[in-house]
Amino acid sequence: METDGLAKLEPQVSEIARTLKVFANAQRIRILCRLVSAADELPIAALARDLGISQPALSQHLAKLRKSGVITARRNGHNLLYRIADPRVGELTASLQDFVRSRAMLAAARHSQ
Repeated sequence: METDGLAKLEPQVSEIARTLKVFANAQRIRILCRLVSAADELPIAALARDLGISQPALSQHLAKLRKSGVITARRNGHNLLYRIADPRVGELTASLQDFVRSRAMLAAARHSQ
């Protein structure tokens, strides 16, 4: 990366690190992938059931994701319905999955040599 390009990136480096920190937890990644794959908003009970996570633990992860602005919630009666706040989250999770798969394939290829 050129020095000029690095200078342009510098104001965003801290925000990029904060965003990636949100993704640095396996349970939160699973939650995000489930919400990305959902056709609509999901209540906490459905997320807990689908992911096999207790509701108290899930609530903590959802709070962190909401605070970061990655997901949003809407109240419907007694239920909170969760959804991805920005469609680019789906693109980011897909890119991360591709990155991990390609690294695994590269490692397997090196190991078989």
